[in-house]
Amino acid sequence: MKASNHITSFHHLLLNNEKFGIYGSVITAIISVSVVSLSIVADLYLFVLPILIALPLMFLVLFRPKVWMYVTILSMGVFFHASDDGVGAIDVLLGAFYLGSIVIWFVKKVLIEKEKVVENWGDWAILAFFSLLLLNFLPAVFNEVEPMNWLREYLLVSIYLIYFPVRDILKKEKDITGFLLAFGFVVLIAGAYQSLEYYQKVNTNLVYAYELKSAITINQTLYTAAAIFAFILAFSQRKKVNELFVIALTSIYIVYLISTFSRTFWLILGASIILMFFLLPATKKILFMTYLGVIAVVLFLAAALFMKGQAELVLGVAFTRFESTSEGKKDISLIARFAEWEELYGHIVDNPLGGNGLAKSFSFYFPINLRSRHTTTIHNGYLWLAYRTGIPLSLLFLFFIGNYNIRAGKLIAAAKDQKVRAVVIASFAILLSLYIINFTSAQYFTRDGMMVTAMTIALIGASERIIKRETYKEGNA
Repeated sequence: MKASNHITSFHHLLLNNEKFGIYGSVITAIISVSVVSLSIVADLYLFVLPILIALPLMFLVLFRPKVWMYVTILSMGVFFHASDDGVGAIDVLLGAFYLGSIVIWFVKKVLIEKEKVVENWGDWAILAFFSLLLLNFLPAVFNEVEPMNWLREYLLVSIYLIYFPVRDILKKEKDITGFLLAFGFVVLIAGAYQSLEYYQKVNTNLVYAYELKSAITINQTLYTAAAIFAFILAFSQRKKVNELFVIALTSIYIVYLISTFSRTFWLILGASIILMFFLLPATKKILFMTYLGVIAVVLFLAAALFMKGQAELVLGVAFTRFESTSEGKKDISLIARFAEWEELYGHIVDNPLGGNGLAKSFSFYFPINLRSRHTTTIHNGYLWLAYRTGIPLSLLFLFFIGNYNIRAGKLIAAAKDQKVRAVVIASFAILLSLYIINFTSAQYFTRDGMMVTAMTIALIGASERIIKRETYKEGNA
């Protein structure tokens, strides 16, 4: 037999990697975890860790994209609870993993496989946004922002681009199902950890209601999105046991959300449920109301069982939160927001085009404690964009979000498969919710907010591909 001098191409490697099997994947995972652990123990993570995880990361992205996706989803449980203060081993590890994955995927698709990665104007907008955002370094330096702080915020926000590889992997309905199951599991674990901390706090020597207001107010977007997805997906299950299981999950996610005492998110979830009611077919509306009643009963039982004597105090705080919302401009927290927004508006007027730079702090008079507050935290996603990046880039980013929101709205009527339609309805509701939520907090740029938005957009893109494929098959049948 004549020997072949043919050099193995990348495409041949992709075909041959099917023989690698589950054992190879397990070995790769073990090696990756071992190498990462050793680098952390040796306290060399800031310099060595990105290099050490490069090879297994390249292998997963290039040859085992689904394994990479599930590893990414599982890692989010840690990412959602990592601190925003300082840069530690976890930050370096996750940052290198997420951003390294994005870079490797783009290299693979554009330079090696020479495939198209841009599918619509929204994709063009977000790529243009991050390209032009590099110029933001100049006003940041001019405004005395530390270069490393600017770079850290730029890299953190760049995680939005992770929707490109995730969308590429979700090719079939079963891929979306697996993705949602994995993501739902991570939310379940993340919420359980947070609720355990809250449970311990509630059942200590808690006396005053105001002590509850210092509950752990993180991951509100995560729990809201999980509840929306779970509730609407319950009506697309083919088996009754699966339907009841998903409703039980919805109840748990709502409990997680309540424990954050974030009244805006409570209202948004309620509005999203009403929206979903009108988008469901008439045959599902009675079942819809029934399950709402079931969820309400579960919530009251959970309060009575786990909070015991403190349940009345918790309910009192909840009602107080709603009452303060009804006070309008007399609400002290809203007065503080107005003071913050007024200060930011002045800075935006001074630098409307280029912004003041990523990671740029500001000072304003804080009416709650009657002191001046110096902070980088902005409680408005639109002002966050305009203050840091300038008005033109703000509009570019919002065009990206709006493009996918409109696409999701159009897909609702086009979807024939119940599960795909449910995913599109939930995605549509979440992106609509984010428009409102970002008036009171910059959820577009929190850890959970970015991941929820990116993954929702990935699901919209994947659903659009599936719907187009099914429509094409019907047209040629």
